[in-house]
Amino acid sequence: LVENTSADFEVVGILPNQMTKGGSIDTTSLNDAYTIFGKENVFENILPFKKPIQNIPRQGVTFEGYWNSKMFTDTLIPITKELVTRISLIEGD
Repeated sequence: LVENTSADFEVVGILPNQMTKGGSIDTTSLNDAYTIFGKENVFENILPFKKPIQNIPRQGVTFEGYWNSKMFTDTLIPITKELVTRISLIEGD
């Protein structure tokens, strides 16, 4: 993309998403990502396959309600923290 568009950007990592624990194709895909991109370039936190996550583009996201609160605590906050850490490493902070 950089060569084709002369865009100036950094890729902070590969975020595996819509994965299920123990799914054989998901495990294979994750191992492929480690091989292709290097394990250090793949986020440790994985966006799981969950209906509420699938609905975010249409319904938005809110912290209200048990499942939304759990989604924030278990998934979105850890991913956000890892993202911020990766950006800080790139920017040298």
